[in-house]
This record gives sequence, C-alpha cells and structure tokens, in this order.
Amino acid sequence: MAEPHEAPLRTRVYQGAVLAIVLTAVRLALDPHALTGLSTVQVTLLVGAIAVAGAVAGGGYYVTDGLRAAGGWRRTSANVVALLAFCALACAIVVVLF
Repeated sequence: MAEPHEAPLRTRVYQGAVLAIVLTAVRLALDPHALTGLSTVQVTLLVGAIAVAGAVAGGGYYVTDGLRAAGGWRRTSANVVALLAFCALACAIVVVLF
C-alpha cells in the first residue's frame, strides 16, 4: 500500500473548516439575498455549523488518507465517505440549530 500524505490532523481539520467557509462565502457573494430574513445570530450559527462540519470532514479526510493513497476504487470510496460525512454533519447541525 502506498504511503499516505504526511499532513497532520490539525492541518486537515483547518483545511476542511476554511474550505467550507470559503465556498459558503462564494455562494453568498453570488446570491446576496440568500440569507434574507435571518438574524445576525442565525447567520453566525449557520456559518459556525458549516465550519464545524468542514472541520469534521477534514478529520474524516485525514482518517481515510491511507485508502486514498492506495488509489483505484479505494480512493473514490474514501472521497465519497469524506464528502458524505460533511454533508450529513452539516445537515444534522442545521436541523439541531434551527
């Protein structure tokens, strides 16, 4: 099996959180009316939830790095698992908060 990437867990968690926030900011820049009707507290909670979900997905990405390094269907499976972890956690947090 190939060696996984040497990035530490904290780097993967940071990358996941930042990437989620940046993608959300880009989406909101394209549609500034998307948050119409939400209070400042609700927007803050939503962005926080997205950051936490991204951080957990980054951790999941780190955990599945060995499969990703192996290539083939293992790489695809690892990427799908990391993406599903982010989506599931983001949805769960939003449901709990709102």
